[in-house]
Amino acid sequence: MAGYMIDTAAAIDGLTAEGIPVRQARAIVRTIAQRNEEVATKGDVVAVKGDTRALKSDLRAVKSDVVALKSDVRALKSDVGALKGDVVAVKGDIVALKSDVRALKSDIVALKSEIDAKMSALEARLNMKIYLMAATVVGALKALEYLGI
Repeated sequence: MAGYMIDTAAAIDGLTAEGIPVRQARAIVRTIAQRNEEVATKGDVVAVKGDTRALKSDLRAVKSDVVALKSDVRALKSDVGALKGDVVAVKGDIVALKSDVRALKSDIVALKSEIDAKMSALEARLNMKIYLMAATVVGALKALEYLGI
């Protein structure tokens, strides 16, 4: 910030003319001159106002971005909630599938036992038929032998 100019010699002369001792007058003028650099000019104030307007505009843009981000976060939270519901449903489906697989395994074991039992019964009947056919063939051969054929 640019300060205002002060004629230090004239200021000291003016103070001493009013009855202030020279040493005190010099100290007062030196203090004023040092503070002179801290005084804002009209140009400084105008520049700060311009900067303030720009900052306010930037702040409005940031606020708008924050509002948009909040909306995006709400949408993401909603999506996450929906995904959690989907995960719960999928977990339920997996539990149901596991139950179905266990039931199928049980059915397969039962079918295997049934097939094994039917195969054993079929094997027994076939063995019986083979035995009967063999007995018939043997009987026929004996009859042919008895007849001399």
